[in-house]
Amino acid sequence: MDIVWVVPLVLEERLIGLLILGPPQEGTQYKREAIEWLHILADQIAVAIHNAHQHARALDRLEELNTLFEAGTAVSNSLDPDEIRDIIATRLMTAFQADGCIISQWEPQDQRLITRLVRFPQDKLPLAPPSGSPQNLGDFPLAMQVLQKCRAIAVAMADSPERAGQVPLLRTGLMSAALLLPLVSRDDPVGLVELYTADPHRTFSEQEMDLAQALVNQAAIAIANARLYQQEVRRTEELTALLRIQAIIASILDIRGALALIADQMVRILNVAGCRVSSWDQDRDQVISWLDHHLPDASWTPGPLGTVYHLDDRPDFRQVLEGRTPVVVTVPPPEQPSTALRPDTMQTYLLLPLIARDEVIGLIELGAHRPQRVFTEWEMKLGQTLAQQAAVAIENARLYEELRIERRNLERKVDARTAELAQAVHALEVEASKRQAILESVADG
Repeated sequence: MDIVWVVPLVLEERLIGLLILGPPQEGTQYKREAIEWLHILADQIAVAIHNAHQHARALDRLEELNTLFEAGTAVSNSLDPDEIRDIIATRLMTAFQADGCIISQWEPQDQRLITRLVRFPQDKLPLAPPSGSPQNLGDFPLAMQVLQKCRAIAVAMADSPERAGQVPLLRTGLMSAALLLPLVSRDDPVGLVELYTADPHRTFSEQEMDLAQALVNQAAIAIANARLYQQEVRRTEELTALLRIQAIIASILDIRGALALIADQMVRILNVAGCRVSSWDQDRDQVISWLDHHLPDASWTPGPLGTVYHLDDRPDFRQVLEGRTPVVVTVPPPEQPSTALRPDTMQTYLLLPLIARDEVIGLIELGAHRPQRVFTEWEMKLGQTLAQQAAVAIENARLYEELRIERRNLERKVDARTAELAQAVHALEVEASKRQAILESVADG
């Protein structure tokens, strides 16, 4: 039997490896000095291996810090949430050689995830949720788990097919592993990042999860700051719009002119394609469109002005008018035949009641640029505030028109009465002249 020498590699009383030597040359044997030298060499090898590992870790850590620094610099220079998502998706996919990435926004009040960014190869893109669409959390339980615990989860079909089946894109078989990362700001989840790989042998290590979470944390802070900045900008724009509308109401008594300016402000401040104002004829139970304003290049097809809609044919209109509350609906365009309906041809509207002096006088339709548009609660409240201002403008113009007509009627009555009085005075003057002539003739006779 061949004699093999095994020398332990020990560092700080911890076994880190073995130095294995084959048998000595034939006719020789290992001497005591050689054995002692081998132990010294083994100690040096152990130190060298340890130093090499430390050096490799230092290089990895340096690379991670460099990645974090570059990502932090990139996202901190942007105040656009979409741009920040694009930057972080690019960094993640490059750093981890991923094949796909989805970034969603968490809306806790509605308990839903709204997809904001989708990055996949073209052949796999149709399987991913479209940007702007809500994700079905009932079909994605791991996402809810990540959001609730604010902790990343890595899952692979090779390791746990049953658990991986809880991720919709892994169930399709086109992706093999996923890393789900929470976007957390101020200890609250604000979104979800999904990182995918199609490599069946690829898994995400703990070290990769930590680095990815650090990158995502930077993005979460940047997105939160960008959203706060945009909210302040929007608030300023909204207040400016309200001041402009109030100035319009105070200075313009032409109803169509005032509404055209108000509609323009609503289109711009709420970022919609167009606006239509309609009046409500309660006696005939119908709505008549009589003002339309839209952006030049907008895909806005509300139908021709003067169109009459019976409320039996438009239950959404009836809901707004009788319920006195904003409603969001998605309907086909007026000229689209029912046999040719497709999701991309649908139109989404925010319907707002026009209420003046506690009386509903009509409604406003705000058409979105795309069917997937989601109107937030704040946008709906702002839209209702602007609609109330429009109703005030309509009421003021109506009252002014009534006063103007009443004044004209009074002026006509005054003119007619003045003419009557003038005729009466003239008749009296004629009669007085006749009597004077008679008296003079009697006196002469």
